[in-house]
Order: sequence, then structure tokens, then C-alpha cells
Amino acid sequence: DGVKSEYPAVGPKGEQGEPGKDGVDGKDGVDGKDGVDGASGTNGADGHDVQVSEDGYWMVWDAEAGEYVKTEYIAGGVRVAETTGGYNLTVIDENGEEQTIFIPTSSTMGYIDVLDNPVAGYPVKESVTEMNVLYGINETDVKYGPNKEKTLGKGVYVTLDRDLKIVVNPQGTDASAYEYSLLNSANQNTQLLFKEAVPYKGAVLTRAASENGVWVLPHDFTRYEDITDARTKNYLLFKANDGKKHALSLTATLNNTTIKTPYDLGASLKQIIGLVSVTVEALKNCAVNEVYYPSYSSNAVYDYWLTFDETASNLKYVELYGAQIVEDGHAFTYTRETGVNNHVDLVFHYILANGKTGEWPFTAWMTEEMATEKSITLERLKTPFDATLVTATNPLLPSLVRDENGNDVRNDANDEKVFVMNTKKYSLADLFSQMSKVDKLVWESALSKNSIVAELIGGDGENNVQNDNNANLRNIGYIYSAADSTIIFQFAVSRGYKYINAEGIVESANFYLNKAYQVTLTALDEDTHTPVASIVLPFELTQPTLNITRTKGKWTVWSADQKTLTSYGAYGPSTTDPGSAVRMYLPLYEAFNAWTTNYTKYNDEACYYTLSNSDADIWLLDEINHVHGALALDDNLTYNSDWIGWRTSAIDASVTIKNNAEVEKTVEKVGAEFYHYGVYDAKVADFKLVFASLLNHSTLKMAAGKETLVVNTGKHDVFISNDDLDLTTPMGGKFFLFDGLDKSENVVLRKTLNETSFNEEQRGFMTVDEIFNAANFEAKAKNGSTPYDIDVIDPVKNPVSGYDWAYDLVTGKRTYTLPAPHPNHIRIYRVLAESKRNATSADKTNAKVVSGHTGGMVIQLPTSVADQEEVEITMTVEDGLGFTNDLKFTVKKIK
Repeated sequence: DGVKSEYPAVGPKGEQGEPGKDGVDGKDGVDGKDGVDGASGTNGADGHDVQVSEDGYWMVWDAEAGEYVKTEYIAGGVRVAETTGGYNLTVIDENGEEQTIFIPTSSTMGYIDVLDNPVAGYPVKESVTEMNVLYGINETDVKYGPNKEKTLGKGVYVTLDRDLKIVVNPQGTDASAYEYSLLNSANQNTQLLFKEAVPYKGAVLTRAASENGVWVLPHDFTRYEDITDARTKNYLLFKANDGKKHALSLTATLNNTTIKTPYDLGASLKQIIGLVSVTVEALKNCAVNEVYYPSYSSNAVYDYWLTFDETASNLKYVELYGAQIVEDGHAFTYTRETGVNNHVDLVFHYILANGKTGEWPFTAWMTEEMATEKSITLERLKTPFDATLVTATNPLLPSLVRDENGNDVRNDANDEKVFVMNTKKYSLADLFSQMSKVDKLVWESALSKNSIVAELIGGDGENNVQNDNNANLRNIGYIYSAADSTIIFQFAVSRGYKYINAEGIVESANFYLNKAYQVTLTALDEDTHTPVASIVLPFELTQPTLNITRTKGKWTVWSADQKTLTSYGAYGPSTTDPGSAVRMYLPLYEAFNAWTTNYTKYNDEACYYTLSNSDADIWLLDEINHVHGALALDDNLTYNSDWIGWRTSAIDASVTIKNNAEVEKTVEKVGAEFYHYGVYDAKVADFKLVFASLLNHSTLKMAAGKETLVVNTGKHDVFISNDDLDLTTPMGGKFFLFDGLDKSENVVLRKTLNETSFNEEQRGFMTVDEIFNAANFEAKAKNGSTPYDIDVIDPVKNPVSGYDWAYDLVTGKRTYTLPAPHPNHIRIYRVLAESKRNATSADKTNAKVVSGHTGGMVIQLPTSVADQEEVEITMTVEDGLGFTNDLKFTVKKIK
């Protein structure tokens, strides 16, 4: 403390003694012996170093007492005493008073929580909780054990019906140093006892430090000797009133440190009545000289002891295998190699907290000590999930999961398509290097007969709870090749894979993308059912590169910024109800390119789309909303198939003329969702969808160089056919107004000419008959606004005197003659396409075509039109939706 004390740290050395004197010589006479030299003086005693007493104080040597004495000074200013979980450090404060500080040996707990908590959000009704406080009433002392050497005393025994799994922070905290209790919301200790916390690693409890901050708090029993008092006391500890439980908090205490969970736990009292049946799992894969404890089903068990089944054959095997009951009857071991791949039968005897006793027989299976260590972890697979359609030439590999009869139980696809991805070949050379020749033979036999155990872990956090992984395990196949010691895995998906989860809800039994999984394949010895070896494949399936692009189709066009899709659908009434309203059916499948990957070919994928309107005006869409249709169709798709097959339609109100203005219906915020293999979806950005008229958006004009037509010299008329027109759709396809001729001069109807680029069957407009109506034509002087009256003449319907077509023997062409022009009216004559056949042929049907002319129209100007005067004529064509388009041309009269 910086103050000089009166005690030196080291004692002084003693003074040197004086030398002894020489002896006196003997007198003469008989010779006397020489005197002996005097002895030297003894040295002074050495000084003594200071020491520290057991309780941490300085000690100095007391020469008079011949021993060390304790001073009032603490050595180093601090006295240290080891205690549970750390050390108590005692110091003297400025007032000379002792103060004690606790220092833990590990990190001090700062946080605690209970995992897998079945009860949360208190207060709740009693029926909500799954956690119970078990109590057994034992009216008298009960002797138990192999020799009745133990006693279960009279009283009430209380315990929690489960071990608590807890997580603590910091991670390095030694949770075993703390004492635990459950406090109720009245701040009363429920008196429930727990054993020392044990680190938790997966499903294995070890004595090593917890590497993940997770511990298990094993339950213990609290005994109340006074039965009557205990009943009332526990009722009040766990219930505030009938139907209402106290909320509970788990509390951890170490010296002066206390950590509590929120009051989010709860428990109901449940009496152990009569003999509770307790099941025990068989011990599997027991190795020589290892100790194994049974796993039993009920926390109502107060204590247990093991014995061997006392049949003669079993006791013989016990001796042969060196089997022993150890750990005061609580565990089993075997000590001889003769037990490998054999078993012995044991009996689990138990006594409940209410004094009732029972037993359960079980078996301990023995195996080679290293059998379960023969395993290989393959290179982690992380790949886009690019799959192909299962066909006759692309079969499913054998399933990992089979029923007890060996039948394949892969998920039922419910008549939906199935798509699979095969992995590369994985070499098992490293695994086989661990095996003997016999082991390898057993391995190959097990795989060939599907004698395996498969396990799938990973995916989303709730998978194991909801049994997703159990269902998905059926989607995995494999094939082993003994020829080159390789294995291939196969992953399958389908829209039809379904299962019912733990909550009774139908789920899709397919893998999640971008989630880590691990499949373990363990081959079993067919005779002993013991593990031979395991293959572990960690894998993660990622989103495939979809490469969905917007493309121009025959009937669909995207705007330059790709934000507007104009669709020229087929229209008409329903094929099943001809009297129904006109609908437009949209070929939306051709507006998007399907994707191609390294593993797939176009049309081999389950490419589906759902088109939905994200706006509120769903009525505008009718069947377009949430309708599925195939996106990837045959490249040779014919466009005159049934309209209903296109699946997506809009009512006729979406495409109408309003106020004589061409107004087409635009549906805002349409989105397409694509389902890869019918399982994984990708959202395409929203776009505007325009229900449009093909005719309205087409270009109608005269062919180049024929914008102004000159009437026949010396006459008043000019003939216009398809050759004089340039009509193109928005996609660049040509279409026609009149019937025509083929190269052999046979007549070809307009409908046939337009089949590819316009398809009148599905996108019809005015027929040739309908075109020749005076209401469809207007004419005026080009240099003025004066309109002309127009007469439309259809000699097919009303024969006209003076109208004829003749065959010119000199030119080989057909020419026409017309009646004299009208003084003031423009006349428009309909011209039919015709073929002239050889009249001498006996077979008129097969007569040779000698000449022909296309269909069209003749424009005859009136005599009142002056020389060099230009007349502008507008022909209006209308489609079945009410949209129109105009063809304008100029006719010029030259004498």
C-alpha cells in the first residue's frame, strides 16, 4: 500500500561464533595424551523469508516462538479464494474494511433464452401450452432396485416433463456453473430442480464446452415430504386461478449474478396416475468397450436399472460377448470382439415418481467399432437447377426411398410433367480405400438392392418441423456404377409433387432455391442392418438463368422501350356459343422468348406464364386474369387453330370505337410470372397491354410509283388490282384487298392470300362483297374541297349493260368494256378474278387455263372532270371490331 512496514522481507544472518581454544599439554611422567582441540562456536541461525497464509495474509517468522505468525496485511493487497464458477477476491478499502469481488472463471452470462419454446405470448388459455409439471404422490416408502437396495421415500415428487434446451450469451459462458430455477409471475420460486447444464451438440450431449452457446438443462425431482401441504403449494405456484396459469421465467444465478428470460414460459400441473407405459429405443451400433445409456420416453421415471433378459440363450450370449451392466445399473457395455454384428436383449426396469414400477424389454445391437466412420463427403454441389423433361429416353433414376416391399415411392406427379437434373459422376475411390474387399462387396450388394438409409437436412428453417425434407427426399435418385466406382445423383421437380404437411396443409414437395441442403446415403448390411459406409453430398440449387426476352411475334409487337405490348388477337364469339359476345383472344405466348440452357432445349421445359392485372380494374381483363397457358409452343404452330386454345381473352368492350375516334383499350400494369419447370417463378417487369386492331395499325397505300393513276388514254377509267397496292401489317407482312391469280393463272381467293400475314379467319375485315358499297368511298377534287357523288356498281349482283371483259387474241390479255361515263358521278365497278379455259377440252374442269385476270376495281371518272385534273379518292375498310383504315389514291385524267 506504499507505506513502509516494520517487518523486513528477509531476516538478518546470525553472527559468527568465536573459535574454540587449544587444549593444555599433559604433564611429564607417564606420557599423557594430547589435549583435544576446543570445538568451534556454532553459527547463528539463518533468517526466514516471509510466507502467505492459506487465506491470503502475509506471515513472518517469530524467532522466540519458533514459528510463522500471521500479520494483518493481505498479501499483494488481495486475498483470493476459489469458489464455484470463479474466485472471490478480498481487498481492504480506504476505511480498512474488507470488500469481496467475484471473478468468474469463464465469460459472465449476459443473456439466456429457452429454445423450442412451445408456449409464448402469455397470458394464454391452458389448452395452448404443451409443457407440463408432472407430480407423483407416493403414499409409502417403496424399496426398489435389483436387490431392493434403494428406497423411494413417502412424499410428493415434482419435475418438469422435459429437459430445457437453452442458449446463452456470450458463447463462451460456462452455463454449468450456474444454478437454475423457474420463477412464476408472482416472483415465487416454483422449486423445480434441474441437474447441471450440459453442452448440446446436435443430438449429442457431451462434457466438452458448448461450441454454439446451446446447453441442455436436464430435469430433476423435487421431493415434498408433507403430501397435503405439497398439493396446495404446487397448485398456487403454477396457477393464479382456474384456467389461468402463471407466466414463468427461467432464472440463472451465480453468486451475485442473476439472468432471467422474459415471462414467456408456462406449465400445467399433471398428476402421474397409475403405471405409465415407458418405451425404450433399441441401442444401435454399440462398439466394444464403450458405455451406452438407454433413451426412454417419459420424464415420469424417477429412477431405472438394467438387467439382461434371463432366457438361457440370451445369458449364453451375454457371457460370450462379455456383456456387462455398469454405472450402478444405468448403462450397458460389451468387452469382447465376439459381439461384433450380434446382439443381446436387456430389460429396462423403472420406478415412477408415484412409486409404481414397470419394465420394458429392448435390444442392444453391436457392430464393428469403426463401421460408422467409413464415409466420404463429396465436393459441394452448387449449381443452377437446369433440368430436362422426363421422356422415354430420359428416365428417372432409381429412388432413394422405397417402401417395405422395395417398391419405388417417389413423389406422385399427379399427371404433371416431371423435370430432372443429373449431377456429374462422383468418384468413390477415397471411400473404397477405407474398405476391405468384403466391405466393398457388402456395399455393392446393399446399393444394388436399395438396402440404404437416406437423410436430407437443410432448406428453410421450418423444413424439419413441417416434414418438407421427408417429402423432398423422394425427389432424389441415384445410380451407382461398379465398373468405374462412381455415383450420379438426380434431382427431380414437378408441379404435381404435393404432400400434406404437419399442419394438414397441402404443400409443393420441391426443393427451395438458394438454400443449403445435405443428403446422406448410408448403405446397410443386409443381414445385420448395420452401417457399411455413408456418402454425404452437400448441395445448393440456385435460380437458373432464365434469359426471358421480349420478342416480336406474328401478332404481338413491343414498343421500342419494351414497356408496351400491342397484341393483335383473334376475335369472334366463343366457338362453343356462337351467339355469345365477341372476345379478343391474345397470343401472348409469342411475346416472350423461352430460355435455353446447357441442359435444355427449346420446348423441353415447363415454361408457363400467369398474366395478371395489378390494377383494380379486373373487369377489363375477364379471362386474362390468372390464366395459365403454355409459353413454349411448337415452332410450326399454325395460327388458325381454335381460338380458345390461346386461353387469354378480353371482352369486346376492350376494343371499340368511341366518338368516331379510334380508341383502343390499354390495360395498365400487367405483369407476367413465368414458372420454370412449372415450379420456380420469375417475375417479368410490368408492362402496358394494348388490345389492338391489326387493320387499324396496318399501312394502306399505293405501290411505289402508283400514287397517282392515269386513266386509259382517250378514256375515263383505270383498273386497280392488288399489284397496284402496298398493304403491310405492323409486323411487315403483306396483305391484299382483292382476289388474285397464281402463276398458272388459277384464281386464288383473298382469304387464302391473306392466310399467313393477316389470317382473316381470326382477324377478319370487310369481305370483297362488303367493300363495294358507296358508303365506303369518298372523292373530291384534289385542289379543292368539292366532293363528287359516287356510284358503286357490282355487276355480280346487278348485271350492267355494256360491261364486259373480252379476250384479245393479239395480246393474249383480257380487256374490259364499260358503259359511257356519267356526266358528274364517279363510278366504281367491281371486277371479279376469272380464269379463261380452253373451250375445246372435253373435260371443262381440267381444261387448260389460257388466260385470266385478277380481281380489283375500275375507277371511271365523269365527263365533267377536266383534262389534267386530279381526283383524290378515299376507300375506307373496316374490321369486325369497328376499327377502320383508309386507302387514299389519286386518279388523273389525260386525253
